Amino acid sequence: MLASAHAQLRYEQRVPIAHIPSELLCGWFDEIYHPNSPEFQQAFSRKELSALADFSSVLHKNSRVLPGSARELVKQSGWQLVMRSAGEVLDVLGHQGVGS
Repeated sequence: MLASAHAQLRYEQRVPIAHIPSELLCGWFDEIYHPNSPEFQQAFSRKELSALADFSSVLHKNSRVLPGSARELVKQSGWQLVMRSAGEVLDVLGHQGVGS
């Protein structure tokens, strides 16, 4: 979802009570990205771990101030960089046809 403005906007429509920018960050940092976990490290190649770390850094740097909605978020140049970076990680991980 981090790679797709369309998916982020659709999520906001489906869950109007949620603060989507925060949900996206919490999803990544609290639920998905655990680089120090042995299971996480074993699940990915060195190249994939590097791509995930690079993406996590881009996400962290470009999410210091979050707007109130996904509509505002996807317009920010820093967030557009996040989405491109997320797409690049998906390419490294071999995910094809990521939906919009």
